Amino acid sequence: MHWKGPVSAFLKDDTREIDLEGALSSGKTTACLWKVRTSTIEHPGIHWYIGRYGDGDTQTKIIPAWEAICQQSGETPHWDPQALCYDFAGGSKVYAFGLKAPDSLSRYSKLRGLGVAGIYNDQTEELPADIANEMRARLRQPEFPHQLLFSPNPPNVTHWLAKEFPESNAIPGRKYYAVSLYDNAHNLPPDLIKSLEQAYPQAHAKHRSVILGKRGVNVTGVPVYAGMFVRGVHVRQVLYDSTNVLLEGWDYGKHHPCVVWAQQPYAGGLRLLGGILGQDMYLDDFVPLVQQYRAQWFSPVVGLQSCCDPAGTHDNSQGSRFTGLSILQGHGIYP
Repeated sequence: MHWKGPVSAFLKDDTREIDLEGALSSGKTTACLWKVRTSTIEHPGIHWYIGRYGDGDTQTKIIPAWEAICQQSGETPHWDPQALCYDFAGGSKVYAFGLKAPDSLSRYSKLRGLGVAGIYNDQTEELPADIANEMRARLRQPEFPHQLLFSPNPPNVTHWLAKEFPESNAIPGRKYYAVSLYDNAHNLPPDLIKSLEQAYPQAHAKHRSVILGKRGVNVTGVPVYAGMFVRGVHVRQVLYDSTNVLLEGWDYGKHHPCVVWAQQPYAGGLRLLGGILGQDMYLDDFVPLVQQYRAQWFSPVVGLQSCCDPAGTHDNSQGSRFTGLSILQGHGIYP
């Protein structure tokens, strides 16, 4: 294997927690397993855990890939079926099993009691956030460097991974990497790349995650706008017209309120200028932030026309006197 770009940087990174998100066939799983194997060579006696959330996927996906890497590295470790771990000649151990428990009472049973220096979890988008927190408490083997590795497919922007590993890498001790299909092109047959590009062209909703390895909305099914939306025609740079009315649309969301802005040019059509999606926010906290961005992005505003989901006029089931509409009106917005 030859490592280039972000994968090469990842293999050298000793940050305590790393989230390596990648496109299909980007080589993220192989890179993480190589990093684990390198650690067992450089630190004789170190203990690691590797696996997926489900035991079946661990047995059929992770363990064969891990054994192949061990053979390529020149050593075939001994498998201990009682301890569910691989024993290396230098004293290192690598535990391998799934984490999903059969019932809620034993939810953390497979992790508790496990004391290791490193943990690698593949397909982390399937992993519940509380299990990830439990993993952090298992990094306790003394006298060895500690590291937690995740390699998910790019999740939704509202996923817990997106919050704990922001793209800005603003949280100390945590690092986020995004790996595209093209970052691993030198290890792939050209016909595979062409096949994936045909299956997920630039206009496809999953092109961003499947090809570019970046986070985005997880879209499934057939879009209602199929055949009507043409990226080359409908996506282009547009400017805000300060002499025209600004249109504003609100959706309250259960935990993710949203607002979009648009204008109708005098020549016809509709120009969508931008939008904001709140993450785990109350509408009451979201509205003032939106007003700040509106003032920053669109100035001056000669006229503002707001609209909202009609459901905002309904009383909620919690017995509160406030509705989505009344919260907007409390901030001076009258849809």
